[in-house]
Amino acid sequence: MTKKKGIIFIALLVCSFILFGCGENNHHADSENGEARTLTVGFEGDIVSLDPHASNVTTTAQVLVQIWEPLVRVDPDTGAIIPVLAESWERYDDYSYLFHLKQGVLFHNGLEMTADDVAFSLARAAQMPNVAAIFGDFDAANMEAIDRYTVRIATEIPFAPLLNNIAHPAGGIISRAAYEEFGDLDAYPIGTGPFKLVDRVHGDRIVFETFEEFHGNRPRFDELVIRVMVEPNSRLIALETGEVDLAHMSRSHIERVVESDDLVAHIASNYQKLYIGINTERVPDIRIRQAISYGINADEIHETIMYGVGDRLYGPLNERVFGSRQDLEGFPFDQDRARELLAEAGYDDVNRLALTILTNEFPERGEWALAAQSQLAQIGIDLTIVQLEAALFLEETAAGSYDLFVLAWTSVTADADYGLFPLFHSSSIGAPGNRTFFNHPRVDDLLEVGRESFDPEVRLAAYHEAQEIIVYEAPMVYLATGAKLMGAWYHIGGVRLLPDNHTLFYEIYFID
Repeated sequence: MTKKKGIIFIALLVCSFILFGCGENNHHADSENGEARTLTVGFEGDIVSLDPHASNVTTTAQVLVQIWEPLVRVDPDTGAIIPVLAESWERYDDYSYLFHLKQGVLFHNGLEMTADDVAFSLARAAQMPNVAAIFGDFDAANMEAIDRYTVRIATEIPFAPLLNNIAHPAGGIISRAAYEEFGDLDAYPIGTGPFKLVDRVHGDRIVFETFEEFHGNRPRFDELVIRVMVEPNSRLIALETGEVDLAHMSRSHIERVVESDDLVAHIASNYQKLYIGINTERVPDIRIRQAISYGINADEIHETIMYGVGDRLYGPLNERVFGSRQDLEGFPFDQDRARELLAEAGYDDVNRLALTILTNEFPERGEWALAAQSQLAQIGIDLTIVQLEAALFLEETAAGSYDLFVLAWTSVTADADYGLFPLFHSSSIGAPGNRTFFNHPRVDDLLEVGRESFDPEVRLAAYHEAQEIIVYEAPMVYLATGAKLMGAWYHIGGVRLLPDNHTLFYEIYFID
């Protein structure tokens, strides 16, 4: 990292806790004078669906947590499980938990949340393919409302990470009555969260109003507007001109935000990993996969394209996730070794290997692909870059249509099960998360042990061995850990960037 970039990074850490700058922005009316006050946020991607069980996309989840609430959450500081819609819980047996619900919680339709809603919600989640990696082992047939405020959540196998998994945004509790009336949670997202839907224009904006009967701390503004702004420069300009109050920031724009007198930069590390995936069915030769890993200079990508933000990653789990193993060396940049492996596989500068790499419209990910293309060209691999919009990108990677792809995964639950099982277990191949089509019987066995054992030491041993095998098999090139970056006007307080990559907008307030 250059000296200048180091200064920026330190400044960002400080800016997460203090406000600085001077200047005026009359973008909002004063709610104390009876006029509505609106918080407008610039988002980096479109929202796939407002149905909490229909998708597992980070950008979408950041909106879902404003509408829907789970029974519990993971404390961002300690990793402990903390109550949300549940007041308490206990393990009933190896196949189920009892949850005692908070009373008087209302849905946006005015109906009280009950155990029947919870049992119905998690039974539905257990049957939805896009969240199978989270709830696929939950037992839909045996969810049971014991009484109005007590529910038994059942699983088909002993399931150690149950509490962490139901903390995922896909564990949002829905109104059974509303679902049976409307049948479309994307159009009628009636949750218990602090905001209720008013209007939505796909690809442009989502408008929410504050839910007056919210059971938690009521938001201190009246309206929340999510603006979809995929292009980073558009978000920056919208922030600088006061068109939005805060916005997701590109790493390349953070310095400009820091140097502004009117804006504040916020940064926080999270549970995310950034990687280049290798489709092991299309690239079955481990020598080629390892050559790709040796041939990509991840240090350079981290320093130049990612501006040194986040930490270099050498294995499949972010160090903040339970079960991570941090002593794995992986494949350091070594072009000579890469060429040797390619030669063993029958390729050289004359007989070059041609592969494709898929990326989505996020510009930074396109830059990772360009860097990989340039670096791999030096060892005898010609990489063709294909860019698709986000939804089609997910379809194509789930179908296994390309050789390589660039992506990120946030271990939202802070547990190794969610960081490994969806990405590397053979039952998760395709849309549930295993887009590298990785299939290794020993890894399957280890991940099942980690999932089914309630002994933390047994789980750790299984996960540590699994990570060692996964790194050696090279289904991914690990780049860096993630970091959430947001820019905000100086008069916006309460911005808290959570390690699960979400921000609870109801905590935000205007500094008058």
